[in-house]
Amino acid sequence: MSNNLAIQLFNEAYQLQSNGDIDRAEKYYSEGLKLDPSNYEALHFLGTIQYQKGNFNLAIENISKAITLCGKNPFFYNNLGIAHHSLKNFERALFCYEKAVIIQPDLSDAHFNQGNALLDLGRFQEAFNSYCKALTINPKNIGYWKNLALVLPYLEFSSYDDSVASIFIKLLQPSLGIDTKAISFHAINLLKRHPVVEELMRNPNDNFMACAIKLSGIPLLLSVLEGGNLQDPEFEFFLTHLRKIALKNIDLIRGEYSVIPILVALSLQCFNNEYIFSTTQEELELLRVLESEVLSKFVLNNFDPFVECLLLSSYCKLSNYDCLKSLDMKLIPSTLIPVFRTQLYEVMAEQELAKKINSITPIKDKVSLLVQSQYESNPYPRWTIAPLSESPVSLESFVKGLNPYLIFQENFSRTPDVLIAGCGTGQHAIASFSRFENCKVLAIDLSLSSLAYALRKTNELGISNIEYAQGDILQINKVGRKFDIIESCGVLHHMASPIEGWKALVDCLKPNGLMKIALYSEESRKLITTVRELVLKKSIGDDGNSIKMVRQKIIDANESDWASLSEITLLSDFYSMSNCRDLLFHVQEHRFTISEIQACLDDLSLEFICFEFPTIFWPNKFKNLYCDQDQYSLKVWEHFEMEYPKTFAGMYQFWVRKIAS
Repeated sequence: MSNNLAIQLFNEAYQLQSNGDIDRAEKYYSEGLKLDPSNYEALHFLGTIQYQKGNFNLAIENISKAITLCGKNPFFYNNLGIAHHSLKNFERALFCYEKAVIIQPDLSDAHFNQGNALLDLGRFQEAFNSYCKALTINPKNIGYWKNLALVLPYLEFSSYDDSVASIFIKLLQPSLGIDTKAISFHAINLLKRHPVVEELMRNPNDNFMACAIKLSGIPLLLSVLEGGNLQDPEFEFFLTHLRKIALKNIDLIRGEYSVIPILVALSLQCFNNEYIFSTTQEELELLRVLESEVLSKFVLNNFDPFVECLLLSSYCKLSNYDCLKSLDMKLIPSTLIPVFRTQLYEVMAEQELAKKINSITPIKDKVSLLVQSQYESNPYPRWTIAPLSESPVSLESFVKGLNPYLIFQENFSRTPDVLIAGCGTGQHAIASFSRFENCKVLAIDLSLSSLAYALRKTNELGISNIEYAQGDILQINKVGRKFDIIESCGVLHHMASPIEGWKALVDCLKPNGLMKIALYSEESRKLITTVRELVLKKSIGDDGNSIKMVRQKIIDANESDWASLSEITLLSDFYSMSNCRDLLFHVQEHRFTISEIQACLDDLSLEFICFEFPTIFWPNKFKNLYCDQDQYSLKVWEHFEMEYPKTFAGMYQFWVRKIAS
């Protein structure tokens, strides 16, 4: 009788789990196991539920019992490894994944998880091999590609390799949703080893047709230019020269459709970096002639203008020309559609979307108005691909994964309300929306231009649960809304009084709510501070020409004042107009130390949870010196930063929670 009841309970539990009712399923599995503790399937499923709820130790206990009863199931080992991995027991997790692939060599998830453990252990080449095995079995899994992207920066490629180039090309595809910055950086290093590129960079050729034919045969080059981020002064010089000789050879390339692939790629790259390449006086004069010719003949509609339009669009966006706005897309050759869509139709769409965005607070603060003006001129950051999470997690599971040493007694919302305070162009809001299960997001910013860009990109992705609104953080606590999660990254340090803005956000956070903050590090920005002070001392403006001039002085390093600043060129923000303006020319900037952050947390009744890093480099270095629990101590991180001043070059990014009264 009890055996029949146990089977009934297990069947009901499985059905409930399949329908997403994990609380009742957990109860039924537990009751069934009291009657039949030898049911290894039930133990395994109970463990997976406990993992979902963030109870990693219980998950390990029950899945281990299942393995004791049935040691030949690869899924048991794989899921046990995942639970150990969540507790940062990387060696133990790796052992479990290895057992899984021994039992079932074609279990792609186990190879993938093996790669994750090896990545966390700093065994990068082995991690790369494991990810490649997973992709060989299941090449359509986007998550596998995303994690492969994480390991590439740690590999050395001494020569050009077509097989590696094909991996970079795949990773640069928008459909994967991978942030292209790191990919582009390493792809360019690989490209510089290509025989054709290497020769043209060493011996610049003034024959554009010859260059275009050679370069168009390098797929990785076209992919990087069309969707990547250049982060290399030598490569920038190479492309600047290529653009210049195209303009000088205009009479030879009119109507030559063979040059279109490289011109399209160059045009898209220049638009993406907001025309930050330097321009000579000779080019400006040639450009004025070309512009006048194209516009006059375009009105008469008596010639094929597309090669000329591509050249124009590599110097300034097509939406600057009113006569092009009425151009029927059906008349445009298919190879040119990406340029016209990006530079003309999407810009026009954003102008219409801006009219539909609501304002939820006034903007009256003097500094807020200055910052708003900056981002209206240069929406920040410009991006093409949203880094989407493939597997959203519950708020409870996410929180417990941040810091397993914290005690959480509160019930976590199953439908968390999220505020992105200072969302810019929407990349952050979209990433957060994809990170949490069943969440609703309010994303605010000062700049309508940035919000319109964000709304267009969000609509393209078919996301409907993000609400965009214009507003000032200083006024947000008067809106009357409370949030489970508030994220404000790279925003507070641009306010007149960061602590006032931070307090306004805390007022909107529910008791025990989570907050992610990102602030500039005083230590890590010393060189940037030097540049900012030099710009101020020399009374250099913050317009586009001034930014180009300062960049060129830093790159050339010919003058004594600028000669020691070349390290700035290693920063990805140096390579686009809005990012460079934000980096070196922002109207307002504060910097912090870890001690000052601790003082702010004390004043605001916030509890530190953990730092978050974009890569595993610094966490791994930290773990080699300190015990696991030390990573949740601001004091220990302060000592670490003194030893390694570049630790927080990408800002202090950290999670805190609001201490309930």
